[in-house]
Amino acid sequence: MEIQFTPESVADLEWLRQFLVEAGAPYAKRMANDIVQSLRNVQLFPRLGLPVQRAPVPDVIRDLYIGRYCVRYLIAMEAIYILRVWHGREDERNKLP
Repeated sequence: MEIQFTPESVADLEWLRQFLVEAGAPYAKRMANDIVQSLRNVQLFPRLGLPVQRAPVPDVIRDLYIGRYCVRYLIAMEAIYILRVWHGREDERNKLP
């Protein structure tokens, strides 16, 4: 399945990249690699993440935890849409679809 990024998820990832670069190069590179590998796994196993019970359709909106970060995605017929990415300390209510 193809992975598509929403504008919100792109903005989240740009913010995350900047934050991680400021945190230090080794950590930033490792986290970026972890996210890329995790998204490859989602391509192969779309139901890998946990269903978001508060979502309108919990079975197709899922959260994948990567270290301290969460990737929320939507499983559609034609693609997997990355909806949002955030740190576990952020308020997830701001990230609901």
